[in-house]
Amino acid sequence: MTLERLLRWFVAAPQEGGPAREPAGAVCAAPLPVAPAPVGVGAGSRGWAGPSAEPADPARRTRCVVALVRPGDAALCGAALGLALVAGGGAAAVLTWRPGAAPGAVVADRDAGPSTGRWDEPHVHDAPEPARHDAAALATRAAARLARRLEGQGLATVARGRIVLADLPADAAAAERDANRALALDAPAVLVVAGPRPPSFDALLAGADRVVVATAPETPGVLVELALADAARAARATGRLELRPSAANAVALAGLGTPPALRRAVVAALGGEA
Repeated sequence: MTLERLLRWFVAAPQEGGPAREPAGAVCAAPLPVAPAPVGVGAGSRGWAGPSAEPADPARRTRCVVALVRPGDAALCGAALGLALVAGGGAAAVLTWRPGAAPGAVVADRDAGPSTGRWDEPHVHDAPEPARHDAAALATRAAARLARRLEGQGLATVARGRIVLADLPADAAAAERDANRALALDAPAVLVVAGPRPPSFDALLAGADRVVVATAPETPGVLVELALADAARAARATGRLELRPSAANAVALAGLGTPPALRRAVVAALGGEA
């Protein structure tokens, strides 16, 4: 495993033939009512939230999170982070970007390292997607409302419990456009980057409250540190989320709640104490 191969997983090289396009700045919603108002951001502001007084739960002061994750861990990572953002009520959008594949079609083998990323085998964390009407029957009213708003921005959604899932286009430029539209809504959001990220996504990382690098327990520490250092070049703050297989994780995948062990890991990743 070389540094060059690792960085190819987390950062895709710019296309030949010209410099990378300057992405449009992302927009995030105003902070949750339960959190103190961010410094320098007035009521009704549509800008990214700035620093705020720190409450006990870091999820309460966080509105926008970007997760860098292996494809097979995308569903669990997005659901767990989204549920943490709405622990006090409401619903969160979980936007997932997977390069070069149809929405919902990409999974990966856990044993494939972050430099290779096999894209064609089942993964222990991903569960089969339920039919839309079955998932909607379990959605909260807040999630159903958020789903309609996201659909008004041109995104296909599935509302599940207290989260709303939406796949972004595989094309990076189209994904940025749709992500910015979704992040402009007054709702907590998680952007899950499930593959090597294009350099143009750095604007999305820079606008988020926190960038979380999701890893497996067996991932070597040196690779974790390299991934966090790479994310830190664009991010305000970073954290590591270690995802462990558990039958209890099905509750999180359904958008209904977070098992205690997973909850502790998420709180730590968001800057709190496990």
